[in-house]
Amino acid sequence: MFSPRGGSMSSKEPLYVLQHLIGVMVNDMSFDPSQYLTYMGCKHVPPRAEAIRKEKADFAIVGAAYGGCECAVPGTIWGPREVRQISEFVDYYNPELDIDLREHMNFVDCGDVGGWRTAQGNTDKAFKEIEDAVAEITKAGAIPVTIGGDHSIMIPAFKGFWRETKGKIGIVHIDAHLDTADTFAGQKISNCTMFIRATELGRASPKNMTHIGIRYGAYNLREEVRNAEKLGMRIFYMGEVVERGVEEVTKEAIDIARSGTDLLYYTLDVDCLDAPFCPETEGPTPGGLTNRELLQATRLIGKAGVNGFDICEIRGPSHSGINITARIGAHVINELMFTTIMKRLGRK
Repeated sequence: MFSPRGGSMSSKEPLYVLQHLIGVMVNDMSFDPSQYLTYMGCKHVPPRAEAIRKEKADFAIVGAAYGGCECAVPGTIWGPREVRQISEFVDYYNPELDIDLREHMNFVDCGDVGGWRTAQGNTDKAFKEIEDAVAEITKAGAIPVTIGGDHSIMIPAFKGFWRETKGKIGIVHIDAHLDTADTFAGQKISNCTMFIRATELGRASPKNMTHIGIRYGAYNLREEVRNAEKLGMRIFYMGEVVERGVEEVTKEAIDIARSGTDLLYYTLDVDCLDAPFCPETEGPTPGGLTNRELLQATRLIGKAGVNGFDICEIRGPSHSGINITARIGAHVINELMFTTIMKRLGRK
């Protein structure tokens, strides 16, 4: 069931570099290197429903290489590339679960959309590309996995998911920041306004939106707290997570998001992690989750049945020397795939 690697990463890198240089020399910015550098070496298919459906994909990865709403340390446009590169060193087999992805799961990589090669800094064009790609993946019946990019890419990613689904949608959000402003710096489109934009679409009630890991740091403004409280969103501050434990908090967040809804969307900003665990992010914030706690929360969310997912704010290039932030990103993605398999097999 698994779309096999099309050769090792090392065999592809010369081709990747050569074609990139040719693209630059002939000024062909339509060249997409993510066709050759794919997630875990899986098959590349264009973000079109018929192509994804043909591969019988369970999951489809798409890179949303947009960083136009960054408001701290830049570099999130390289997030998809960093995660793909490190995924070569992430295994198919999980010994703890005794599950091999190749035996149960089929996933494809739809390349990058919304980046400088195609959108060239045009936010409207970038967001339209991201929205359409996620819509096509959802239409094909696959679970979209959108790798940002700054967290504003949730706006078009969620809209694309919303476009091709029916029923009410609950959201679990893990982050250091609320992102519940109506405007930021005078703009409706921002990596601080996603949840207000989501409520405006309809079918996603703020009472089914939960926020885990929120804490002191930049850009958690009083306005955002008041907005969330007024709309009835449930905030799990980091202090509550520490006191009650991540398992109990995550289970409650899932119950709230699932109450009276038909679909579950999971959005993750890696700065939910304590700063030493994610040095390559736009806004590293002290006092957050450990890697183990994030994987534990993700496993619980996956078991609840995720229908759409985005992971954002992984920055490149690596400053840790070992791509530690991209590495946890790849582990989170695979954790969702493993737990989806567990759910199908009826395993707890």
